[in-house]
Amino acid sequence: MAAHPGGTVVELGCGLETQFQRIDDGRVHWLCVDVPQAIAVRERFLPPSERCRHLAMSALDPAWTDHLPASAPLFVTAQGQQQIQAVERSQKAPARRGQRRSAAERFREANPAVG
Repeated sequence: MAAHPGGTVVELGCGLETQFQRIDDGRVHWLCVDVPQAIAVRERFLPPSERCRHLAMSALDPAWTDHLPASAPLFVTAQGQQQIQAVERSQKAPARRGQRRSAAERFREANPAVG
């Protein structure tokens, strides 16, 4: 922010994240992108403003890029997306375990004295 005053931060999967409120320097512009249900909850606690806009759409939809300024420096963060992907992976793990054996299971079978 210091190197690019007035730049734009895009926060994909923002949820109830409060980075804008904590580090606002009075010049930065913020675009919070999340699914409509999450934005509805967010707006109950963290209303949008002129410099902190909310966009109710999936971060996986490339149309959010249509809402970016043409020439301002840009920084994109996706903390919420990483959490969602981790949950999705963990939900798929039991199904994957049924389809293939883990490396540990194969190791124990190949080395019965260890297992």
